[in-house]
Amino acid sequence: MTTLLRPIDIDGLRRAKVVPTLTAPAITLAGAIELACTIASGGAERAALAEAAMRWFGELTLWRAMVDWLVDGDRPPRPDVTSAPVSGMWAIESEGDVAGTDWALFQDRFRRSATRHGFSSSLGAALSRALAEMADNVYQHSGGARGLAVFQFDQKRASWCVADVGQGVLASLRSNERWSHLKTARDALVAVWHDRATRRPDARTGDGFRQVELSLAALNGHLRFRTGDALLELSGEDGALRPSSRTNPMLPGLQISAACALGDPVDVHLK
Repeated sequence: MTTLLRPIDIDGLRRAKVVPTLTAPAITLAGAIELACTIASGGAERAALAEAAMRWFGELTLWRAMVDWLVDGDRPPRPDVTSAPVSGMWAIESEGDVAGTDWALFQDRFRRSATRHGFSSSLGAALSRALAEMADNVYQHSGGARGLAVFQFDQKRASWCVADVGQGVLASLRSNERWSHLKTARDALVAVWHDRATRRPDARTGDGFRQVELSLAALNGHLRFRTGDALLELSGEDGALRPSSRTNPMLPGLQISAACALGDPVDVHLK
């Protein structure tokens, strides 16, 4: 069995009866966020997975912060506002968590970290705006559930995710009469990305992910949306993000992950 755990392999682990005996895998940040959401969503199959994951990654500060918040509601301590860390996490539960001074300072730490790891100042600012778009969309669709934003950098490589284990995109969009005809989670994801669908009743369309698209298309970027039983992935080639979608094993809420690199694309693994 492979020891390299990529995001799609989370579903294999959820079904595997030998999970507790596996050796610690290398896990991407996107895989880690989906694993944390799987554990937070509860259920019999997830108990053994939670035990194994804590044994594998329990000493990793970033992993513990994600699980402690999603499962127990323990917010991480506020980081140094002037730092440029390799990784960071932000807890999201209310509108105030994605607005205001503290959120702006978190975005600025993300921007400084990007610059520290080889990205230009302007590109770091663009990636920071992309993170903000993603976080706003997760908050919109969570229905008040706990969510988070998390990032990690390596030299000239970046990975960041936002996620929650709330109601998901389909239920959220269907609360707006304009999108009440949507039938599946896959339809809902396509509507958000392609048609700029929004749950806001006073807006015909949402902002979509324009900054995300601009920031990732030319950077060997990869974008992954997961909600309910649907998965939408977009890969950056030749200045455009090329989409593919499919059904996937059920996972509550909405998880969005992004990764990019200056030069050849390389996975950024959880550290």
